[in-house]
Amino acid sequence: YLDVLIYIKSDGHYLNLYTTSKKEFVRGKISEIEMQLPPNFIKCHRSYIVNENFIKQYSSTEIFMINGETVPLSRGFKF
Repeated sequence: YLDVLIYIKSDGHYLNLYTTSKKEFVRGKISEIEMQLPPNFIKCHRSYIVNENFIKQYSSTEIFMINGETVPLSRGFKF
């Protein structure tokens, strides 16, 4: 499942898991799932964790994913 997971977005007490084929909605905290993920998953924002295998390019304020979506990049979380 981790090889198709593009990024995770925190939404309150829930997590939106974006994969190559669908979007899943599960209950949990981003801090708890961050500890369980392998090193290729990077926390780039307070509410986002991205899989660096799916990053197309990034700028100083956002990350462009292979699937065409953009994820915000905080000043505190740099590559």
